[in-house]
Amino acid sequence: MDGEDLGLIEDSGAPEGGESGGDGGEETTFIEGETETETETPEGGEGGGAEKSGESEEGERGRALPVQLRQALRALSEQNPEFAKKFPRIERQLTAALFKAGQADKMGGLPALRSAVETIEAHGGPEGIRELAETAEASRVLEEGMNAGDPVLASTWSESSPEGYKAFGRPYLEKLESMDLAAHDYTVAPDMVRTLTRTGVYDSMADLETAIAGEKFEDVQRHFQALKKFFLDLRQFGSSVKGPDPLKAERDRFDQERQQFATEQTKTFYGGVRGEVNTQVMAYTNRLLRQELHGRKIRLETANRLRKQINEDLAEAVNTAEGYADRYKAVMKQNDHGKAVQFITAAARTKLPIIVKRVLRDFNLAGGTPAGGPRRAVLAGGRGAGTPATVAGRPKTGDVDFSRTDKTAWLGSLNLGHGEAWLKNGKKAKW
Repeated sequence: MDGEDLGLIEDSGAPEGGESGGDGGEETTFIEGETETETETPEGGEGGGAEKSGESEEGERGRALPVQLRQALRALSEQNPEFAKKFPRIERQLTAALFKAGQADKMGGLPALRSAVETIEAHGGPEGIRELAETAEASRVLEEGMNAGDPVLASTWSESSPEGYKAFGRPYLEKLESMDLAAHDYTVAPDMVRTLTRTGVYDSMADLETAIAGEKFEDVQRHFQALKKFFLDLRQFGSSVKGPDPLKAERDRFDQERQQFATEQTKTFYGGVRGEVNTQVMAYTNRLLRQELHGRKIRLETANRLRKQINEDLAEAVNTAEGYADRYKAVMKQNDHGKAVQFITAAARTKLPIIVKRVLRDFNLAGGTPAGGPRRAVLAGGRGAGTPATVAGRPKTGDVDFSRTDKTAWLGSLNLGHGEAWLKNGKKAKW
């Protein structure tokens, strides 16, 4: 699956050096605004989730805490009045928590519940499960109707898909004729009688019989020619029906337009989801970066490269997570904008803290490392991106890094008594 489909790799920031108001040497804080806030509910306050979601008081009394734990809590409250004031409902909250944990264990524990939730999400959530159940029931009814030859099936089919129902008529009769000729004739005989009656064939035959009996040769000739023309036209019509469908091109064009419309709708939906995901993920990324940088400033081009690398690493981590691709497809099929955004951002938020720390470390921006250095790994011997330390005294030849020190200059310094050289530990020696 492409990372772009997740709305995670699109670089919503300006290209390197492309932001207004500065050049490559300008220093700027990486984040200028915060779009995401967090609220905390005090423990034991009126907004405590355990109280609101707990069982009734009667149910809680029936599932009280173990005696020893309840006695310990009450002893602690007596010894520490401040604790009792701060957590006045701790006993009820723990009772509710233990009850919920017990219920989870009865259902197989958290792994089983997590697996069940992932399976449900992979099939489109509760709504998708309901649709699958309806589809299965419809398939069962269809199969029973086909086995029993239920005429209600034909009526339902003609109402739900009239074009498909009409297109199926001739293939059905042709297949029936090849399978069982008697059954075919039995099926079409009533229709043939109705058609011949409706088109006046039987009336023409009666008129022809009367003309013959009365020896009215002109009437005989006229009625016979009428019957002959009817059957010749019928044969020609039957031959043309077996030829190419004259309306096929029109139907194909209509289907193509319908597919294009559906494609545009899908693009619009994906684009809306991607845009909102980018906004939320970038806001969370900015907050993590502020926390890790501790107010330090970095260069503009470094900020752009940093943000781009985080997006790329995040897309790779999310897309390759086990089971994510299947759940992503199932969620997007539901065409629910809010649910799709929530699903993708939740997956991104679980990966972002580790990725931000790793990228900052690769850019030598973690901890006390000076800001603005290039993204490169620390080389063997401790050589990094910062300014190397300088040591005094002429080093031994075996300690000199000749990949960075000119050999001719080194040999010349032996006679001069002064010079400088890079060491294999990344430091610079001067004497």
